[in-house]
Amino acid sequence: MKLIIEAIEAKLQAQKDDIFFKDLQIQDLKEQLAAAEKEIAELKQAIEESKTSIKINLSRSSITQRSAAIQFQRSFDDMDDETAKEILEIIARNKKSGL
Repeated sequence: MKLIIEAIEAKLQAQKDDIFFKDLQIQDLKEQLAAAEKEIAELKQAIEESKTSIKINLSRSSITQRSAAIQFQRSFDDMDDETAKEILEIIARNKKSGL
């Protein structure tokens, strides 16, 4: 009888060890997935930042928005960094105020 109890206890301990090991594996996989997701986000950002041209869909834009986009495109090559910074600040302010 004692041998049966010891065998059952050994089996239970082996199952506990197996569950613990699998739990560690799951945690490791979660960490790898999180790292991969972060890397994907960084790669997408790098792709966006390295684009040399963009396409803007103006089909649902107002006439004023279209005019602004066209004017921006026409003056882009001659724009200095200070003007570009000012435009970015205006856009950032509009985002913050919910416009």
